[in-house]
Amino acid sequence: MKIFPDILPPLENQYLPSQPVNDNNLYQYAFNFSFQPHIVTEVGSGKIVLANHAACQLIGYSKLELLTINSKVIFRTNEKSFKEMLSQRKLTDHSVGHVEMIHKIGNFIPCEITSAVFTDNTGIEKAITTITDMRQDLKKRMAIAERKDKIVADNINLALAKQKDIDIRGKKVV
Repeated sequence: MKIFPDILPPLENQYLPSQPVNDNNLYQYAFNFSFQPHIVTEVGSGKIVLANHAACQLIGYSKLELLTINSKVIFRTNEKSFKEMLSQRKLTDHSVGHVEMIHKIGNFIPCEITSAVFTDNTGIEKAITTITDMRQDLKKRMAIAERKDKIVADNINLALAKQKDIDIRGKKVV
C-alpha cells in the first residue's frame, strides 16, 4: 500500500468565520470550519455537492475542483471495504468503513469514513461523509509492532546465547 505522507498545513485565520454565528447559519459554520474533513454527495450519482476546507486539504483539491468531480475520483471504489460500506449504508442509511482515498497526485490515504444518508428539501438523497485520516494511527501501530518484533528478536538472541553457554559447559537443557 502506497501511503501519502502528512502534508496538512495549519488552519489559517482566513478560514475562520468572518460573520457572527447565529442559529440560521450554525450548521453551515460547523461544517465549513471543522478541522474534520466532510463532503456531501448525491447518493445516486456520487457527485460531490459540498466539501469543507479540511477535505480539500486532505486530498489536495480546491473546493471548486471537488465540486466538479465524482466521489469515484477520490475513493478507491473497487475496494472490498468500500463496497461493504456502501452496502451497509444502503441497508441502514448510515455506515462506517476503513477505505483508501486518492490524493490529487494519485497517492492513497488510509481513512475511516462515516457516512449517513439524508433527503434534502428538494427530495434528493444525499450523503454526508466524515473522513478521519488514519496515517498517524497506522504509524503508531507500526512503531508498536516494530518494538514488539525487536523485543522478540532480542529474547531469541538471548536464549540462543544462553543455550550456547549451557552447551559449552556440557550441561543438560531442561
